[in-house]
Amino acid sequence: MKVYYLDKTGFIEFYLKDKNEANYADYIGANDEITVFKSDKTDKVIGYAIEDIKQLGLIDIPFEQKLAVFVKRIRKLKKMTQEEFVFFLNKKAKKNFISFRNYQRIETADNSGSIGMDFLSTFLSLFPHEDWQVLFPKPSE
Repeated sequence: MKVYYLDKTGFIEFYLKDKNEANYADYIGANDEITVFKSDKTDKVIGYAIEDIKQLGLIDIPFEQKLAVFVKRIRKLKKMTQEEFVFFLNKKAKKNFISFRNYQRIETADNSGSIGMDFLSTFLSLFPHEDWQVLFPKPSE
């Protein structure tokens, strides 16, 4: 996954698959504020762009994809490879709660495995200062 973020403007663009894959844009959100990039071949989502993520809740993006972005962001901030980060997580949690392969699935938003509550609650507890609210936005009334 590739993530591009401009802190000053709040612009974010992230790709779950190869950015160079032939794709087309679709728009979602109340005011079409989220651009969805879909594969020309498979019609599946390969990425998103959001003009101002600071102003926008991420309600329209599937949970697995939001989690993938935040998990990878934390790993990159720690300047670790995936293997180093899995070792770090398991050591910090004082238990072996995530395998390398399952971590890769989470970071790439691969839906072939399910994200267990044990992983989610442990991961959230390991990073109490992160703003996880964006993963669980309140639906608009």
